[in-house]
Amino acid sequence: MHKIKHFFSKVSNIFKNLKLTTPVAIILGALIIAGGLMGYGVIISGGVSSVTTAGDPLPKILKGVGVNKSAFIKCVDSGERAQAVTDSINDGIKAGVNGTPATFILREEAGVLYIVNNISGAQDENFFKQSIEQAINLTDVSKLTKFVGKVVDQNELQEMTNPTKVFVVEYSDAECPYCTRLHPTLKKIRTDYAGRISFVYRNFPLVQIHQHAQKEAEMISCIGKLGGAKAYYPFIDAIFDYKINNNAPYIPYTAGK
Repeated sequence: MHKIKHFFSKVSNIFKNLKLTTPVAIILGALIIAGGLMGYGVIISGGVSSVTTAGDPLPKILKGVGVNKSAFIKCVDSGERAQAVTDSINDGIKAGVNGTPATFILREEAGVLYIVNNISGAQDENFFKQSIEQAINLTDVSKLTKFVGKVVDQNELQEMTNPTKVFVVEYSDAECPYCTRLHPTLKKIRTDYAGRISFVYRNFPLVQIHQHAQKEAEMISCIGKLGGAKAYYPFIDAIFDYKINNNAPYIPYTAGK
């Protein structure tokens, strides 16, 4: 903000030394200000200004989760995780996902997952906790519908400290604003219910409306391949936290540029 104020001060000094007609001054001023603001990370779009983030957050995030940058770049640039993302989308469709975020509260009995609740959108913390408590205390699954999505097994990247019978499976689009809004809620729930639930994040990029979602999903999938669950969930937390703290709609992939 200090830099932007300094910029306007410089523009003011320029105009003091020029003798311009009013129309010319208006046009010239608009061009200078627009160009200058873009340089300071402010984009004027449709009459609304939004702050963008300077710099590339990925190197710091990768270092924080302990994943080698060169290996990450190789994985993302090769496109090797594109099929894994497609498989995750198809799994979500099979499970009944038609938008994001879609979060399933599941109870496992005899190796079968049953749906306690299918939560659409960014609902509040209490809403989620009520469903989770219901799943934890459930004694009869006979009236519940079986979950037809991919079964959560030892090959799934789960966040868990102990084997549990309750699973929270989120299908998410990293560019979806509602997924970003929901993330702090689920992050807190993961902490509050540590040891009592297993949390699973699955990619479901809405590529028709979010042009960066596929690449972000492949980035997330690469982290899972390279670092396992111990890097996967901290990476997901880091990218959503970054977007929230910096008002950034997505994480640009510039590491391989």
